Amino acid sequence: MRTFDSLTLRACVDELNAVLVGGQIQEVRQPNEREILLGIRNRGVNYLLLLSAHPQFARAHLTLKRPPNPPIPPTFCMTLRKHVEGLRLLKLRQLDFDRVLFLEIGFPADEFPSATLIGEFMGKHSNLVLVTPEGTILDAIHRVSHRINRVRQLLPGQPYQLPPPQPDRADPFAPQAVEKIVRELGSIPPNDVEGLASALMQIYAGLSPFLSREIAMRALNYEDRAQGLRIAWTSLFDAAAQQDYRPTLFLSDVGTPIGTYPFPSVQWPENQQKPMESLQLALDQAYTFLVEQNERESQRANIRARIERAIATWQKRLAGAKKALEEAEKADFYRQNGELILANLWRIQPNMSNIIVEDFYDPDLKPRSIPLDPHRTPQENAESWFQRYRKAKAAREQEAQRLAQAESALHRLESALVELAQLGTPEAMRELSEELASQGLLPKEGIERARTEEPEFEGHKIRRYFSPEGYEVLVGETATANDYLTTRVAHPNDIWLHVRAGVSAHVVIRTHGQPERVPRSVIEFAARLCAQHSKQKHAALVPVDYTLRKYVRRPRGAPPGAADYWNERTIEITP
Repeated sequence: MRTFDSLTLRACVDELNAVLVGGQIQEVRQPNEREILLGIRNRGVNYLLLLSAHPQFARAHLTLKRPPNPPIPPTFCMTLRKHVEGLRLLKLRQLDFDRVLFLEIGFPADEFPSATLIGEFMGKHSNLVLVTPEGTILDAIHRVSHRINRVRQLLPGQPYQLPPPQPDRADPFAPQAVEKIVRELGSIPPNDVEGLASALMQIYAGLSPFLSREIAMRALNYEDRAQGLRIAWTSLFDAAAQQDYRPTLFLSDVGTPIGTYPFPSVQWPENQQKPMESLQLALDQAYTFLVEQNERESQRANIRARIERAIATWQKRLAGAKKALEEAEKADFYRQNGELILANLWRIQPNMSNIIVEDFYDPDLKPRSIPLDPHRTPQENAESWFQRYRKAKAAREQEAQRLAQAESALHRLESALVELAQLGTPEAMRELSEELASQGLLPKEGIERARTEEPEFEGHKIRRYFSPEGYEVLVGETATANDYLTTRVAHPNDIWLHVRAGVSAHVVIRTHGQPERVPRSVIEFAARLCAQHSKQKHAALVPVDYTLRKYVRRPRGAPPGAADYWNERTIEITP
């Protein structure tokens, strides 16, 4: 259910503006790759504002939970600390009736904000973006390159573009907005909740499936559908316009939170709805449980998949051990074949591929057919059977041990699957996983991940830096890495740098197709890295050439790392 839609965001903005505007941002935390926490002090009270770009749980609200910071702050966190820490939260506003939140940040005396933190809460496309007053992206918590989205890139140095608007949709808060859907009622069958909900989403901007269905179900409670729509509209949109919210927590059959909304819902049993004193408290309570539940079930699914893969591996080992043991059990048969050949040497003629002899190991002395290699002598044929006998005899005990080991491992892994389904905490699941790994029944998780993840830059030693302005700078650390960076990684309009008339790393500034927008300070930053990765790094002044990547070529027949370039400019830098 969850339901963090446009109406929930509007209610959040109203509540947050009442308590946060004018507060100082004293702390920036990024506990994971998708969430930011802003510590804000206002009127003597400390608040913790959570902004999440999680693909399933994107949201914004105050929280009481303070997760630990990672040992090394992520790049986006460092950018936020540089640009917003110590400043004031001037205003929170919603983009029209969409799931986009603007946090305007600056000094109290300033007319305009010095930075804007934008939260886009749009499912798998959710993001948090820090933007300058001129509309240039400083950084995004999830960078979107042209490989992911050719239309709308979210990268440092790029101009920020708003998410695409919904065309031809009416504002549900406009005066007489409800009359648009009233005029469409004739084309919608009576009591068709889904049809009415679908029509609502087609006519109005920002209506989620949950909200559309809520309006439809409220309206169809009345015999006069037009009157029912007007009453439903007033109970939601007019109340929201007047900030007359009634925050409600929705509960499951067993009393656990499954979502929250600014108003009670006719879509859920009344006895499973709990009124809350604030939407912030309801959101924090609901999402704390839902996120922890999701993490717990994700961890359970991950460990279950690892156990199932291990079971498949041990089943193959078991089948292999059984087959090898069956072969080993034929050891006496192989020895008998060799002895029967030696007892019948006189009967074997050249180029024979088979011989039938009287089997004196059989009580009834039945004939036995023994295959022969026509290219070997009778004695060599006998010796080949004795070799198979010795090999099978040696393997018999070893394969029996392997068989017992595989059976024991499978029994433990299958019981672990049952045990895993009953565990209720991530710690207990982790302990089970570690126990199985210590027993050699599961590969260690880090090793398994290393096998599945491809190394960045195909394993070439290329180091990534970010300038204070947020531009990505790549530095090759070996000759082959330099060659790979220049010929395979850099784009034609990226800026390429190299120490003039010397040996140095190849350095590339990502320009995203707009080299003319790259500030000189970024070129100086990259040139300093180039000088520091050269044989002239101890010189007082180092000349560094820079040009566009499209003006760089590797000479024919030259070794990796060699390059010719033209249309260059030179900058002198102190390493």
